[in-house]
Amino acid sequence: MLPSHVHKRSRNTRNCSGDCSGDVMQLGTWVDGAPDQTGTWSPTPGVPHELAVIDQGNRYASKDLDDVPNGRRINFVR
Repeated sequence: MLPSHVHKRSRNTRNCSGDCSGDVMQLGTWVDGAPDQTGTWSPTPGVPHELAVIDQGNRYASKDLDDVPNGRRINFVR
């Protein structure tokens, strides 16, 4: 099974020790909830679910784009 989504966000810099700047991403599976209900975000079996830093140090200015013809979203860093 492959992950259905990538969750990208800025790291929480409050109550943080060390360098907490930059963006992180997490692979997982999203399942929509019933109408008026929140869906669920969960690990995909066999796929790492840990947060991965994608915008810090020599990696910066992370961007993402929608690759509509191929049905995917691409994230890249400089």
